Amino acid sequence: MLDVWKCATRRRGKVFGVVAWSSHRYSGGTMKITSVSQVPLEKVEMPGAEGCAYRVALSSRDGKPSMAMRFFEVAPRGYTPLHQHPYEHEVYITEGAGSVWRDGQEVAIQPGDVLLIPPDEKHQFKNTGKGAFKFMCLIPAQFQKC
Repeated sequence: MLDVWKCATRRRGKVFGVVAWSSHRYSGGTMKITSVSQVPLEKVEMPGAEGCAYRVALSSRDGKPSMAMRFFEVAPRGYTPLHQHPYEHEVYITEGAGSVWRDGQEVAIQPGDVLLIPPDEKHQFKNTGKGAFKFMCLIPAQFQKC
């Protein structure tokens, strides 16, 4: 069963955008609500990573979602590996100061920034601040290993 809701942003009577949400009945049939703090934090075990850990909040183990939701934490002076992969992913910066490697240069990013990284584009995240640098990352569920 598919339920669809629509939401329009209106200013002075004009519609600027329409967003549709859908809810699917997954195996188990109930909504999952989890505190990210209760999800185990795992070290990123990839060559070229330093001071980087993540939590897998949602994945295919949760009943067939199309996307995996991960939360990354990068320690001061830490970084993810410079890498690429055959799928896009979406990133939302939640805390701290950082940079992303794009087109051969580092670009500053901050809380509230949203990134769309296309398939096969090289990228790397670095913590450029004194505290933790945190971001949420969505990828297609079939590429999340756990």
